[in-house]
Amino acid sequence: MMAYSGDEPAPRAAPKTPPESAILSFWLVLLGIACQVLLVKVLPMTGLGVLLSVPMGVGCSIALALGYFFYSRRQPTVRARLLTFALFVLAVILLSIALHPQDYGGSAFGKLWLLLTE
Repeated sequence: MMAYSGDEPAPRAAPKTPPESAILSFWLVLLGIACQVLLVKVLPMTGLGVLLSVPMGVGCSIALALGYFFYSRRQPTVRARLLTFALFVLAVILLSIALHPQDYGGSAFGKLWLLLTE
């Protein structure tokens, strides 16, 4: 390995992941699990589809949390990281609702809309 002599540019180190990124990624996973539990309690008419949708929803929230963890390394400011976190939270919630099956009566989005507007 050659020593750095100062003539050539210094080798670039990999960007460090801020410590709050790991904590926020963990909260994204917990949010995904909480959304799945809440959806099963609020919209219980899922049939056997819940056996596939809940693990798939949790897996997707883990994948989004990992995506946030690695993507937040590129964000220069805390403000940008928090905005990115807010977008990932929205994605986890919408994905959890979209993956939740319903046997009858419309989609989970429609049923939740009816519950919120009554």
